[in-house]
Amino acid sequence: MESVRTEAALVENLLSQTEQISVEAADTSADGKEAVSHAANEIRSLAETVKMAVDNIRKLEKRTQEISGITNTISGISEQTNLLALNAAIEAARAGESGRGFAVVADEVRSLASRTGEATAEISSMLNEVQAETSVTMEIMSSSIPQVEGAIELSDKSSNLLQIIEEQAKQSLDNVNQVVSASTKQISTLNALNDGLNEVIATATAMGDSSMSLYEQNQLVAKILSSLAKELKQHTDYFTTQ
Repeated sequence: MESVRTEAALVENLLSQTEQISVEAADTSADGKEAVSHAANEIRSLAETVKMAVDNIRKLEKRTQEISGITNTISGISEQTNLLALNAAIEAARAGESGRGFAVVADEVRSLASRTGEATAEISSMLNEVQAETSVTMEIMSSSIPQVEGAIELSDKSSNLLQIIEEQAKQSLDNVNQVVSASTKQISTLNALNDGLNEVIATATAMGDSSMSLYEQNQLVAKILSSLAKELKQHTDYFTTQ
């Protein structure tokens, strides 16, 4: 009978471990879901930032194109100014001594127009470089948007999967709790049965050594067995209602 009690204790210990594992599994799945949800929100925020950056780069590209148009206009004006200054210098030379002062002014204007043309050429060159780099950057960032959106979709799927796992883990935990409760009742029943049988054995042994009549012995055993039957019925009634 002692082996029954030992086996019951082992079963109870295993059930306790199973319950603890189920609790940890439910907690882990909940933590995983929260982590994935947080990551998905971070990726969404990153996607919005990338889209805003692409929009700003497009605006910058448009502005550089406008500036490039202005520099082209300035370059054209400087070329015309240079040509006019050259014509003025020629006319001043024809005028001889009376046109000398005008010739000096024409040379200064032509020099200024030349420097303006060189400056606008440098600006145009830099603007072309900026436009090229801006275009490359915009292409890179634009190409990253589908990847970010794919990561968001994957995160959402992972979050949904973890939600299912969490629900299943909770359901498993509920099932384990029911099994633990039922098994505890079974163990209690086994222990009660074991104690009752030990009492019957002890009583039978005592009766063998006593001077009680056979009728009295039978009455005592019947009383013990009746009490044991009532106790067992209380435990079995629990399982029939589950």
